[in-house]
Amino acid sequence: MNEKEKLLAMIRENPSIRRYRQLEAIINQDSEIQVKMDTLKQMQQQLVNAREMNKKEAVKHFEQQVETMIETIEDYPLMSEYFALQSDINDMMKAIMEILETGINDDWEQ
Repeated sequence: MNEKEKLLAMIRENPSIRRYRQLEAIINQDSEIQVKMDTLKQMQQQLVNAREMNKKEAVKHFEQQVETMIETIEDYPLMSEYFALQSDINDMMKAIMEILETGINDDWEQ
């Protein structure tokens, strides 16, 4: 097993990632949550567009809509755990990327 395969196996076997995948499978089977998640994604895209066009009132409006939708989604069982794990996993992936970049940069400079 090469280093890449070891890293991928370690990531796959991480308890947080395993639990996240379990929750994701459950959530993906719930059509009501899927509709709300799709709506949230659309609202987030509208928010990004409003920010890019520097429309301050629209930004406030969409920020409020996004926050309300997130609260609605988090009311579903398992969703707050899902979002928390998603955040933790993103942080873990950023840390892994920083370690890899630092290692590559250090090797490059030698």
